[in-house]
Amino acid sequence: MGRMALGKALGDINKAIQDPIQSKSDEVLMGVLLLGFAEDLLAVVDRTKVSGAHAKGAVALIKHRGKDNFKNDMSRRLFIAVRTQVVSSSLPQLSNCFKQAVAWKNGQVSRPVSAGLTLEDHPPEWAEYIRTVPLNAASRLTFVGEEVTALRAFAGRIFICTTEGGSRQELLDLVIFARKVDENLTKWESSVPESWKPKPASDTTPAALVKYHAYGTTMDIYPDLWVASIWNSYRFLRLVVQGILIK
Repeated sequence: MGRMALGKALGDINKAIQDPIQSKSDEVLMGVLLLGFAEDLLAVVDRTKVSGAHAKGAVALIKHRGKDNFKNDMSRRLFIAVRTQVVSSSLPQLSNCFKQAVAWKNGQVSRPVSAGLTLEDHPPEWAEYIRTVPLNAASRLTFVGEEVTALRAFAGRIFICTTEGGSRQELLDLVIFARKVDENLTKWESSVPESWKPKPASDTTPAALVKYHAYGTTMDIYPDLWVASIWNSYRFLRLVVQGILIK
């Protein structure tokens, strides 16, 4: 039954995408994101690899929607959701050399380049609208995640794409870049709401919970699963940056 409903939804979305007006609606973009979520779940059940077709479709819709990405609060939140997918899909896929290098001059990186999904530089006229995107703790981490993607691309060009391991100046630029990104991650950690911070297990925590879910004698409790996943994303990004600095 579930797969039949999924097939019907896929047909409806494909039909809506062909319409020049419907294709820019929030409902269509949200539908594509939900199809991607369903694809992830089915991949776990069927033990197959996720194709990522819906994630790529969401990126294509973001480009197609243009300024409609910022027409209301829901549109802006969907824009952030797609950006988060782009960062999440890009970081684990550093397997090939990058076609473009990341320029790092005067403390500025030109643009993130990754082996996964990419959102090209936004048109200049988008700038005023991007500033309206709600910057809660989760979305701020996404923006720092884009910096980590750019950093990893830069490091990949030096460590993977060159036999000599990069020039002395490139390595120096890489270290400066990595320390700046690590500093931004540290600032993110110190800026999260107090309600987001994990609390250590106490004497009132059920013993069975501690027995099966504690790491040694340590167990942190988060307000909900979503906040816990944000913290896991932060730790992953921090490990990526620290790994580059160590290397």
